[in-house]
Amino acid sequence: MDALNSIDQKYEIIDTLRREEAFDAFMELAARAEVPAHLADQWFDDWRDF
Repeated sequence: MDALNSIDQKYEIIDTLRREEAFDAFMELAARAEVPAHLADQWFDDWRDF
């Protein structure tokens, strides 16, 4: 998430489509790590700055 936040701060290119793609990828990784979906969703919202 830090890398995506840095990219957005530097280039301001994370739009709605890219945000949704990042969310989907984050949720997939969380599922593989057996993190409950509601917790992963909360983490994504807490950690993203884009």
